[in-house]
Amino acid sequence: MQPLPPLLNKAGAPDAVFSNGVITCTLGHPFLEYEGPANKIKNPSLWGEKYAELKTSQKMLGNGYWFIDNKVALEANWDKIKMQNPGVISIYLMDMQNNGGKEGKGLSAEVAKLVVKKAHKSGLRVFANVETADDLRLGLKLGVDGFANLPGHNWDGLGDTKKFELTAADIKTLVKKKTPLVLLLSHGQAAANRAAVQEFHKKR
Repeated sequence: MQPLPPLLNKAGAPDAVFSNGVITCTLGHPFLEYEGPANKIKNPSLWGEKYAELKTSQKMLGNGYWFIDNKVALEANWDKIKMQNPGVISIYLMDMQNNGGKEGKGLSAEVAKLVVKKAHKSGLRVFANVETADDLRLGLKLGVDGFANLPGHNWDGLGDTKKFELTAADIKTLVKKKTPLVLLLSHGQAAANRAAVQEFHKKR
């Protein structure tokens, strides 16, 4: 298989940058998405059953993902992160206001702020993966440069969508700041039996 970089960023080919390793909290999302395949467990439905094994494996730590919980960890790992030559820094903000820094989620607001500041000082942009509309709002306050998905992109079609919905004011702020926002609606397209998900995406 040919390496991707020679195939990109030229006439007739897509432009792309890579974050290399994503930054999240200890055992935060998306470490399972790296550890499952790294341990030859490719079926996501089995990751929960094998969770005790996968959370201690950490074969992809420092490669596919980084666990950063505080300033000390950030300082200890920043030079290693930069050695991967990321084109952009990718962080995870998953219901940050209520669950930041917790297992299965993403960075706390305090650590996210430190990462953004560190990245900008190094001349790197920061894109955030978010779960809720509040994550997006908090990300804007922290100074992230873009968002890798819309809030609620992975909604399962059950319950209220209020926490995922952006207001007109949110949209206005994004436009005013010229903040890039990737829609990432593939979940709704793949889940053909989830009519509610697809309808929710259409409304947005």
